[in-house]
Amino acid sequence: MADQHFETSKPVVFSDGVSLLGFDTNGAAPQRIYGLFVEAELHPDDASKDGLMESYWLKAFSNPDLDPAPKDGPRPEYVMYADNLAQIEKVLGAIASASCLPGYDQRLQGQFDGYHNSAQAQFSDETDEECVYGLGCRVNASEAGFALRLFGMTQTVTSIAAKLDNAGVEAALGVVRDLNQWRDDKVREITAARSAAMAPAP
Repeated sequence: MADQHFETSKPVVFSDGVSLLGFDTNGAAPQRIYGLFVEAELHPDDASKDGLMESYWLKAFSNPDLDPAPKDGPRPEYVMYADNLAQIEKVLGAIASASCLPGYDQRLQGQFDGYHNSAQAQFSDETDEECVYGLGCRVNASEAGFALRLFGMTQTVTSIAAKLDNAGVEAALGVVRDLNQWRDDKVREITAARSAAMAPAP
């Protein structure tokens, strides 16, 4: 069994029109983006409570070719980090809901971790691209689609304004479904390998 397990989700592609990352943040002009995807990592960790170490990154495509690891051109931007899949599911579920339900406006329960984008870091020497912890998260429907904000006490750390059509909503829900299945499969693999390693020799 490989010691580490990685996964890159299918893309959640925004509808035609301009979608923005980083509006109303530290004064930097927002960046154009084209969709979202999730990178996931799961591996055994005996020091953790349940014997697993999990990491999930929600990223935004900065290039219309939707390549998660381009050799040329702008690389995807980090949006959010989570150490459990439930937080990613909350955000993608809220984005899908806001895309279907006029008037949808929710502050999601719990705390979230997010990133300033590269344009924000270039705009201000006081802003870096390190993860910012303990943020609030609000997702609401807008006339143009949906808006997502991760915010601290004094300012918005990151934000997205975009639109999902029916196919995009299906894609977002599909990513949630696929990642849950991927996680279940990997947890079974790790549990089986751990049990085999602990079994007494014949």
